[in-house]
Amino acid sequence: MLAQRECDAFATEGYVVRRGALTAAQVERYAEAVDRVVLRCEAPGGYADVRRGQRGQLWGVNNILHPDIRERALLEALGEPSILGVIAGLVGPELQHHLCTLLVSPPGMGYDLQWHRDTAFADDEEAGLLAMLRDHVQLNGALRRDHCLSIVPGSHRRRLSSEERAVLAADAKGDMPGQVVVALEAGDVAFYNSNLLHRGACAPDDSRQTLHYAVHAYHDTLPATLRDLFANWIRCG
Repeated sequence: MLAQRECDAFATEGYVVRRGALTAAQVERYAEAVDRVVLRCEAPGGYADVRRGQRGQLWGVNNILHPDIRERALLEALGEPSILGVIAGLVGPELQHHLCTLLVSPPGMGYDLQWHRDTAFADDEEAGLLAMLRDHVQLNGALRRDHCLSIVPGSHRRRLSSEERAVLAADAKGDMPGQVVVALEAGDVAFYNSNLLHRGACAPDDSRQTLHYAVHAYHDTLPATLRDLFANWIRCG
């Protein structure tokens, strides 16, 4: 069950962290599955939909539900009450899968991403951003220590400030006013709004292994005249 303070924090701050959301047994099972996925990606002629560094080092795997690399454990992880149940509590029960990816880091490799918002632009009007407070959730589920995600709480509710624009113009990887590191330990899950200003940075001595899933609220975003039409389509399979 979600506490009201968690729902309020998700709307106002744009994120909520659930400590120990995954049990030790779940963490171990999912971590072993991630290792198998990475091995298949690194094999000759392996799965190609991956993210790599400048020297070819693997740091992410996209679309992990693809038949070539699908692991039942990682599919089941999305359906866990500690994950899907929380998402439903935040945005409602009518949900649509958006993405399932892995964020990893081999020994000795770091990476440094720019500040960005996944689904909003710098000049988006606040009314549009406020309308999207509860229509999607993305998450980072840490299977190892993960202090890689930085966010600016509350930035999902508004246009970028002049100070934020100045940072993006001068150094899109620089320190941002009000930034917070979302510090996760193994088993912790951060749920956040993709319109938050955020960035990822992984140090060379990190050993990241993180589930990165996203789900959209679906039914309530449709025009009222189309809801029955799409509900019947879903029932018919």
